[in-house]
Amino acid sequence: MSAELQAALCRVAETTLAAVSSLDTARLPEGFCAGLTGTMTVDGHGLEVAVRIPDAFPRSLPAVFVVGGLPFPIPHIEKSGRVCSAVEQGLVIDRRNPAGVIAWALEAARRTISDGLNRRNSQDFIEEFGSYWLRSDERHWAYSAVNPNDRQRQVMVLERGNAQTGGLMPVAFFDDRAGRQVIEARLKAKDLAPRFGVYIPLTPRGSFIPPQGGQTWTFGEWRELIKASLLRADRRNLKRLLKKSGADAPVVVGLAKHGGGRTLVAFKPRAHDKTHPLADQSEQTPVPIQLERWDKEYLLPRGGASNALLGKKVAIVGCGAVGGHIAEMLAASGVGHLTLVDPDTMSNDNTFRHFLGKTLVGERKASALEIDIRWRFPYIDMQSFNDDIMALIQANTLSFAAFDLIILATGEPTLELELNERLRRLPKAPPAIHTWVEPLGIGGHAVLTVRAKQGCLECLFTSPDDEDAPMYNQASFAGPNQEFTRDLAGCGGAFTPFSYLDGLRTAETAARLAIGSLRGAIQESRLTSWRGESAEFLRAGFQLSPRWSVTDDKLTVTGEVFRQSDCPVCAARLD
Repeated sequence: MSAELQAALCRVAETTLAAVSSLDTARLPEGFCAGLTGTMTVDGHGLEVAVRIPDAFPRSLPAVFVVGGLPFPIPHIEKSGRVCSAVEQGLVIDRRNPAGVIAWALEAARRTISDGLNRRNSQDFIEEFGSYWLRSDERHWAYSAVNPNDRQRQVMVLERGNAQTGGLMPVAFFDDRAGRQVIEARLKAKDLAPRFGVYIPLTPRGSFIPPQGGQTWTFGEWRELIKASLLRADRRNLKRLLKKSGADAPVVVGLAKHGGGRTLVAFKPRAHDKTHPLADQSEQTPVPIQLERWDKEYLLPRGGASNALLGKKVAIVGCGAVGGHIAEMLAASGVGHLTLVDPDTMSNDNTFRHFLGKTLVGERKASALEIDIRWRFPYIDMQSFNDDIMALIQANTLSFAAFDLIILATGEPTLELELNERLRRLPKAPPAIHTWVEPLGIGGHAVLTVRAKQGCLECLFTSPDDEDAPMYNQASFAGPNQEFTRDLAGCGGAFTPFSYLDGLRTAETAARLAIGSLRGAIQESRLTSWRGESAEFLRAGFQLSPRWSVTDDKLTVTGEVFRQSDCPVCAARLD
């Protein structure tokens, strides 16, 4: 122990602990370099505590342990006596003040213990029940895709032989085919036996103390909780479910948490008898099972996605450098139904601009993107069409009216102007987003058009003085009448120069607009642009448009701003 650390420990001990019995330098657990043991007074209780200094101190917090036990169980105290009082992720501590770091850790532990002794955090027992449930030396693991709702029911179980028990043990629980597909992709095994289990939602009332000291609740204790949590009719229904599922049926319990959601634990009877132990007077102890949760109610919010988007249907037309990223972003955000349309093939010159890279070169873009997204994200329904969008529409293969949102990222403004008009003519047209990248990193755009509101893609285009010249997009940062495509391999190799990052940023702009529309937060037509650097663009001899110079607050405008009163599409009354 360094002299500086020893001085810091002694200084904290003098000001924080009532008495210090030892300054520890030996026989410390692995990963710790020093510590002390002393007495802390918390709300009139004198508690023996140990402070352990980790090897990574002061970048990592000291660990505080209750050594002599507590008058009664309280939340956030591990089996070892360690007090769980701080989450280090995102926590900033002053590494130049070791004494202050130790004092802060002790004070955080004191608050946690005080909350427990005064029963201010009793509900937290349910939050952390899973960790208490598996404090025994015997533990088994299984995957769960069971929806933790409030409906008591049978669930499907996959079991595998286990040498330790001499029988079968669950390795997976699920409700339906979608859950089974997620689980089986994770298991990658075929030697599994299917059977039924039971899911029991419980809402504990009154005091709730999880199993202590590494013990596991008996079936009798589970029956007491069930009796206190379920109405008589629900208890009768549970007995019927247990009888149908078998005397050794595995059980998943969903304990309702105070702030919403449920903690899931599972168990299975040790021996096959005539009646399930939950339905008779058995006092045997079940085999505890820890669940790795793969249900969408847990998985999506935990990864930042939204369950509210699972029912939404989005069609993405154009699966290139922008559309491909949009598809990935919407899948990662929780959109549950994606339809992809693109007639092109992934070529080697797409490698450094398309997020699929080289992995699926030679494959059709739409179906390759479907394969990648299905492999990466669970609970997503997808279909892909390796066809031209106009051919699909004319053949009545695809109807825009079936979707909640259409995203057009084709890079072909003439095509998108026609699709914009077709959408406007549909009686119940969904909102649509048109998105595109400008050359050489100067910017990108996404315009959301809503049929009931004025302001559409056509409004952004103006006809030049020369009626034979191309139309000009007023949203553009590049001035009119300039040719930006480059040609590295003859006429067939022409492309618009922009980078992976330009495509990614444009896709994010469109994806955020899409999510706002799907959630109902954005209900009007809207143009959103991002502006990059102009140096490379100007060095290439090109000219910027007047819009390049607008202030940042003008980069996003509503349809009321950019609409044209004489627009032939949205200003006219359409049948």
